[in-house]
Amino acid sequence: MKILIIGGSGFIGSFVVRDLIAAGHDVAVYHRGRTTNPLLKGAHGIIGDRAELGWKRMDFIRVRPDVVIDCILSSGVQARGVMDVFRGVTPRIVVLSSQDVYRAYGILLGLEPGALQPTPITEDSDLRSQLRPFGPDHLKHMQAIFNWVDDEYEKIEVERAVVDDPDLPATVLRLPMAYGPGDPLHRLYPYVKRIDDNRPAILLEDGLARMGLPRAYVENVAAAIALAATADRAKNTIYNVAEPPLTELEWARQIGAVAGWNGEIIPLAKDETPTHLRQPYNTAQDWTVSGDRIRTELGFKEPEPKTHSKPLWDFRLHHALGRLAARRGDAAGAKLEIDAARKTLNADTAVARQQERGSVQRVGETPAVAGREFSVGDSPIGESGADSLS
Repeated sequence: MKILIIGGSGFIGSFVVRDLIAAGHDVAVYHRGRTTNPLLKGAHGIIGDRAELGWKRMDFIRVRPDVVIDCILSSGVQARGVMDVFRGVTPRIVVLSSQDVYRAYGILLGLEPGALQPTPITEDSDLRSQLRPFGPDHLKHMQAIFNWVDDEYEKIEVERAVVDDPDLPATVLRLPMAYGPGDPLHRLYPYVKRIDDNRPAILLEDGLARMGLPRAYVENVAAAIALAATADRAKNTIYNVAEPPLTELEWARQIGAVAGWNGEIIPLAKDETPTHLRQPYNTAQDWTVSGDRIRTELGFKEPEPKTHSKPLWDFRLHHALGRLAARRGDAAGAKLEIDAARKTLNADTAVARQQERGSVQRVGETPAVAGREFSVGDSPIGESGADSLS
């Protein structure tokens, strides 16, 4: 198949590109010409910005894509523009949405009246009645991390613009909170930082500890997108993408176990929880999401975990420790770990090749998170489809 991807150079999209190329598809990526992402190796490039989509229509016609995947739609205005550009150019479009569309999320934010929503949430669950739930400050924070977010961000309006178009069938994938290599929100950081500090215990407000939150590893999200894009049966269908549910307490314990940490996760009543760890959300509303439809209808299952050599894991450990040291302002410690990572990488060409295929982070790169350190549970809930047009 010939596949055109908009926003294919970022966190999620780059893994989609990699998977589609590996499956033998002819992939073109529309981007601004600034990316050095090694996962795009083998893809054709079309240079341009979101605002130039209409001007590039003849380029897209020459590609003749069997399907277009738009990873970075932010608003109804953008979505209507995309549909106008690609009607008559492609027989099908795949659009990435978010699980922040559900009414349960609005209740969680304290914006929706009425009773709590039952869970697990399915594709047929109620959507929010309150549109554009993020205030100006939150939008500015999102825009500092995701260059595709505009001032009219609302995934419900994106979906309304693409669903049931008689001339351009759409598939909508509602994404969870994705985590993994290159995560711009560093969703593991609140726990990994405390583990790296050798804390004997991590405190959690009990309301958060009991909650299920929708998550998925980035490469699993990419596999689901690639499957839906290449399955004709997915036309005119909405799918949730989500891992089997875990409570926040179970999630934190799994991170600790993988890190070899022997400390304890301690849930506390809200009035006993330190003020800076209290949640501003209505944690009585669970946010567990079911991903059963895509598994049942399309046969989706997470790819088997890849095994890697010890030197590769040594490289990634030193690199991660270097980033953590840089976060703490420990320049000397960061340099020590990054030098060790470079030494490991330079000593083994096989490791260098594996790292190039499997990571979007460059050696020595230390990401910034909008000028602040996250607290446990502070990662912005519901910001998914995180990608880039770089």
